[in-house]
Amino acid sequence: MRNFEKIVLTLSFIMGLTADSLARDCRYLGTIGEGSDSAEAYKSDSGVISFVADMDVNTDGALSSYGIDDLGHKNAAGRLDTNNSLNVICNGANIRKPNGNLLYGASNCYSLIREFKRIRKAGWMKPGENFVYFYGIEVSEKTYVTRPGGKKILRGVPCKKDRFYVSQVAKMLPGGTYGDCKPEKWLDALEIPAIVVPRTGIMASNGVKQHDLAVVRLKSTGKWIGAVVGDTNDRKVGEATVNLAARLRGKPLPSTYRKVIGLALGSGKVEYIVFPGTARKVPDLSNFSDADIQSAATALFEEHDIGSTLPVCP
Repeated sequence: MRNFEKIVLTLSFIMGLTADSLARDCRYLGTIGEGSDSAEAYKSDSGVISFVADMDVNTDGALSSYGIDDLGHKNAAGRLDTNNSLNVICNGANIRKPNGNLLYGASNCYSLIREFKRIRKAGWMKPGENFVYFYGIEVSEKTYVTRPGGKKILRGVPCKKDRFYVSQVAKMLPGGTYGDCKPEKWLDALEIPAIVVPRTGIMASNGVKQHDLAVVRLKSTGKWIGAVVGDTNDRKVGEATVNLAARLRGKPLPSTYRKVIGLALGSGKVEYIVFPGTARKVPDLSNFSDADIQSAATALFEEHDIGSTLPVCP
């Protein structure tokens, strides 16, 4: 081989390494989430936050999440299911003792459902008795119970619309008013591609806020969908709305709890890329904003030169 050919090949190799290094110039932020619901988070030199995790499916904000007469039951296979609701009531409410302490949570779902029905029949807020704490459902006629230690917990009567309880997320869409029982003020998991991230910790300290834009990719193919940060939780990572999960997997929208679960993906299969401080790029966010979300996410994908580097941070 002639010398100038060796020089060209060497330069090409060095330039390739340099370009790859620049694309992957990332800072490790730490672990977000807990236990099996955790992931290692990175921040790129352009300010993008990313992590690789599983994909559970979130239904909150969709009116058909929690059926009034479809709280959850054991199906023929002995598994928890619904008839025409996206979720079981155990994922939107729990049962509390009169002092506010937990009695039944999701791990005691059948006991929770039985007590839920009894409390509902008694009129929801009978003094001195157990009550339902609706963390995933909007309430009216609200009061507060002071738990041991002084922390207050909300109790109230669940909002209803048609045959469902009104499902809520952590933050209302612009112009919403809490307590009016209007489901359209909540980001609809059936209509909008969105993800759920922890409300505190690494995400918050790096500027991630609700309604910021994001991109979610399948690691196996690189297929991606634009999304927004639609909801927050205490500590879990790796959640996507029904709309996002179905589109990413190329499947139809589900109509029952078991079909929702069927959209989930295992650990390490999905990459989440969040663009902090970008919520205003989709003004007047509503349940009709999908086209604007895709347009804004595409522009950010190109602006930050995400390309085919997968994952964007090692």
